[in-house]
Amino acid sequence: AISDQTVERQAAQRKARVIEEAFAQIKGAGTYLNPIGDGPGEYIDQSFKSVTGGGKHWKSNIKIDTTWEACTNVNWTKVMARDESGKLKVHSVDAMMKELHLTECYDEDTFAFNDPTCVAVRKAISTSIAMETLFPEGPKFANYSVVSWGAFPSWVNGSVSGLDYAAPLPVQASLHHGNGVLGYALCDLIRTILTQSANQMSTGTCSWVASLAALSHKAPATVIKLGMRLLWVGEITSDLGPACPKVYEQQPGLVPFTGKDGGWKPPFFSSSAGRACAGSDVDCAEAAGRPTQNAGLTFMWSQTLISHWMSKNWGFCNNDTARAGITYPGMAKVEAAAATAYQGGWYNSMMWECDTVIDPVGKSCKLLINQNVCQFLEYEQCINKLKLSPAAELVSTVFTPLKVKYWGEAWASGLVSDEEQLAYVVPRLQAGVEKYPAVLDYIKLLKDLAASSGRSFFEVDSIDGPNFPSFTEDLLEKTCRSFTNMLIIDATVLSFVLSRPDAAADLKRKGLPFYGNFVSSSGRSFDKSDGCNHAVYLNTCDLENNNYVIWTWGTTVNLTKEMILGWPTDQPHAPKVSGAYTWNTGTVCASIIADQISVQ
Repeated sequence: AISDQTVERQAAQRKARVIEEAFAQIKGAGTYLNPIGDGPGEYIDQSFKSVTGGGKHWKSNIKIDTTWEACTNVNWTKVMARDESGKLKVHSVDAMMKELHLTECYDEDTFAFNDPTCVAVRKAISTSIAMETLFPEGPKFANYSVVSWGAFPSWVNGSVSGLDYAAPLPVQASLHHGNGVLGYALCDLIRTILTQSANQMSTGTCSWVASLAALSHKAPATVIKLGMRLLWVGEITSDLGPACPKVYEQQPGLVPFTGKDGGWKPPFFSSSAGRACAGSDVDCAEAAGRPTQNAGLTFMWSQTLISHWMSKNWGFCNNDTARAGITYPGMAKVEAAAATAYQGGWYNSMMWECDTVIDPVGKSCKLLINQNVCQFLEYEQCINKLKLSPAAELVSTVFTPLKVKYWGEAWASGLVSDEEQLAYVVPRLQAGVEKYPAVLDYIKLLKDLAASSGRSFFEVDSIDGPNFPSFTEDLLEKTCRSFTNMLIIDATVLSFVLSRPDAAADLKRKGLPFYGNFVSSSGRSFDKSDGCNHAVYLNTCDLENNNYVIWTWGTTVNLTKEMILGWPTDQPHAPKVSGAYTWNTGTVCASIIADQISVQ
């Protein structure tokens, strides 16, 4: 009989052999090494054909993960070195693979082996190694994996030059070999997805990161493939295409920041400048001690979506600069404002995001809001108006100034009726925005809605989505029943639960909302929300135990129904509504739900 020790030893040998083969550099000609199709995008599509389904995640992997730190604790120069047989030395990655249960993905005797997530992990690793030879120019988004914050550089020696922290910020190094950061890039991609730790850091990009969080939780195998395409080709899907060119030049991993110990990272940088933060006050408080903006997958994802959303609205790429910029310590306020102007999202951008990277095939994405905010519009008309509204920056800099100009001219000329003003304003407004298709479509929609509702063009334009908490129990139940979702929320309650767990537990025990029932140590009374300022993913609904798990800032927060829905209240600064009891002392303004994930 074979002893248990012999069986274990044979199993271990099989694991080691499969892992070693996965990392082996195949030499010579052969069909496996021949490029497929026109480039890396088609090669990745072909390689991932065997990945069917969204896959599952390991609950034990879900944690607050400082991904950049874990992936720069690896000496990638040693990892990428070959021995005489031409094989990779993977010993320094072995501990990380065990930590994330990736060894199970290489053990045919485990249940995980055939799960789509494990198949995707194996494909990501083996495909990247093959592509290193096939595509020597390296990944399109290689600059986002040039990171100087950790124990080791994120690159193989000789890949990067010109790193000079004595020069004025932002530091820009020369990346000579894009494949020199491939090890770090792959580490960051896999860790971010498997630990579900996508984090906006000190940026205001929560609405763009929320979709990455939702996909990582519901379909990790799918997002591994999307991440590979984004890394190598610079596009999330082939239908979406590449981002604007300047985005790929950014090197967020070289921006210095002060760590939780108060020291600079990298330690050889020194400055009296304060840290840069573009998020809300709550975002900035939670991001203390973390990078200004993330490196790797999370920032590639958000920058790509922002770039597409803005070029879709403006009608063109800005080839002189990236509309979605980066910030750094000591940056002038004017420059910082310009760099971060496009980071925030709203109902229009989040619906586009859901239709684009969650369910582009079924188009099942729905916006759920309190119907009272729609005033005189039918609910579906109201939702369509919110969905098709142009980007806020386009509205504030182009549409609104022209609308006010011509409206004022009409009134000054004695045109005071709705019909007279509409006849004067709309043709001039259309002529003034003719190079912006998104605004032209919006004007046509406003005219149609005004005609069908019997209200003025200007009244229809004034209707916006709820900016104060107004979610209802019915909307919460619909969100919980959905396949996946994104929530628009007031981040104050999330910060409260994370920073004051004892006080939060007391409110949970008593079944009380946060607003109206908490006074800070400084004597501030939190009576009602100042407005929704954050986007998150509702991870789990446990109705029986009154526990709603929210993903945010790379971690999870537990709320109760009372904290989400609160009690009826007034909001003097809120817009008009059509019914009673619209606003509440809860924390959620709206949700976006989808019945499936169809992105590929």
